[in-house]
Amino acid sequence: MAKNNGFFPNVLHGDKWRITFSNIPTLNDVGNMRYFDNYVKSCTIPAYTMGEIISNLPEGWQIRHPLGGMKKNQDLGVLSLTFKLSEDMYNYIVFFSWIQRLRYGDVPPSHQDYFRKYTVKTLTVSMLDNQKRTVAELTFTNLFMTSLGALDLAYGSTEELSFTCEFTYETVLYDLKDPMIGGVEITTPTNVIECGTSGVPINPFLDWNK
Repeated sequence: MAKNNGFFPNVLHGDKWRITFSNIPTLNDVGNMRYFDNYVKSCTIPAYTMGEIISNLPEGWQIRHPLGGMKKNQDLGVLSLTFKLSEDMYNYIVFFSWIQRLRYGDVPPSHQDYFRKYTVKTLTVSMLDNQKRTVAELTFTNLFMTSLGALDLAYGSTEELSFTCEFTYETVLYDLKDPMIGGVEITTPTNVIECGTSGVPINPFLDWNK
């Protein structure tokens, strides 16, 4: 566990974050990743829960035991992301192709691995401070899309369209970042040229004979 960076008593704001996908199985051109990283509208980080084992004793007394070491990555919450729909529908169609391939069991031959590994390898939620520097990261691993949300179309409405995706994942990792590492140290400016007179005479004169 990393130590704190001394930001007390400042608070984290709900709009200071960003999403980074490592890959999307049906996306071949890495340059098009901007359709996903830059179109995220909202993110819901799921609750992280733990079960209990209850031992009932006489006289209505009970002992609670944490369900530790038995369900390490079971019963994890669903990660939910809402995307703004790009005008060419590219981000929606790429996700649609991925979930359809999973439903049909139609993984392309270029995926030379297990069917269960046709996943997004990592999805990182970077939390930012007020200067938009990364202070913490939550990394979800081996994500499947389990739900591609509906698109609500309506005549006479010019509002932006959005859709919601739900993901399950293998586990979630965390890391605190020091925002001062890798920054640029600002040095005190130096006076290179000393101030002086411009060379103009203090008492100028005119020669009318020239």
